[in-house]
This record gives sequence, C-alpha cells and structure tokens, in this order.
Amino acid sequence: MELILFFVIQILLKKNLMNYILENLQIYKVIATAFIIVTPTMLFDYYVISKDKKYLKFFQQFDQIPRNRIRLYMILCLFVYISLILLVIGSFILFRNYVIFPQ
Repeated sequence: MELILFFVIQILLKKNLMNYILENLQIYKVIATAFIIVTPTMLFDYYVISKDKKYLKFFQQFDQIPRNRIRLYMILCLFVYISLILLVIGSFILFRNYVIFPQ
C-alpha cells in the first residue's frame, strides 16, 4: 500500500521523489516524504481493520465461508499480488527515461 501511494504522489507531483531527496539530502525532506506516505496508511489500517476489533469479526466470518469460496479468494489475492509486482516492475521499465541513475 505504501509503495502504491508513493508512486501516486510521484505522478501527481510530476517528479521522481527519490532522486529529488537524494540529490538534496536534507533530513526534513526525508521526514516529510515518510510522513506523507505512512500517515494515510496507518489511518486506513486503523479505521478499516483495528477500530473496534473488526479483525475478530473478519476471522469469524472467514470460518463460515465454504472451501470453494476460500479457494476463489485465494486465487484472486494471488492475482492481485502478482499484478502489483508486475505493475512495479513495469513502472521501472516504462519510466526508465525519467529516472536519473548514478553513474
């Protein structure tokens, strides 16, 4: 989730944030970038999963799901996971002309 959010922020700012931070290595920029990425993720985690111990309800619901449906969810999760990995690799290939690699 953090990585996707990081890429979205880079696209919105039309900058490669890692190159920008590493070129002008200043601690406040590193902290600000980490804050921008981590804070929404922590809020999402708290309100969707942790608040009111919702994860316990999810476990109880999961125990009642039939096996064939669990297998379908497992395949869908695997598909999403592989798609995200391919998206990250594809973004490196697609945007390699915009990234300045150190020599």
